[in-house]
Amino acid sequence: LKKDETSSSVGSPTWRPPRIQMIFDVRATGPPYRTGLVTCEAIKVPSGYGLGKLQTTLLKVDYETGNEGEGGSTEGDQTLFLVGSEDNLTRVSRRSGLSLDMLARQVHINRGAA
Repeated sequence: LKKDETSSSVGSPTWRPPRIQMIFDVRATGPPYRTGLVTCEAIKVPSGYGLGKLQTTLLKVDYETGNEGEGGSTEGDQTLFLVGSEDNLTRVSRRSGLSLDMLARQVHINRGAA
């Protein structure tokens, strides 16, 4: 199979590298005590001696910039892609039918609003 062909286009199974996806929250331990949400994805790529190593394909941090968590009235959120892009985030898995974007939208980064 060519790299961009899928098993459905050829009619036979195709090996795909193992993949892990995670979404977790983070918070600062000092002022201004902002909260954030990290979204990441990594695949296992073959390396020497039959071992594999993880290659990060997406690392995104959403964090608060406003003061609404401290009782203020200014709401603000910032998104920072450290690895990958919006395309990695919105890619829908053929196995689950979900994207990381769909999953991350279910979590709000402001703990005060929860």
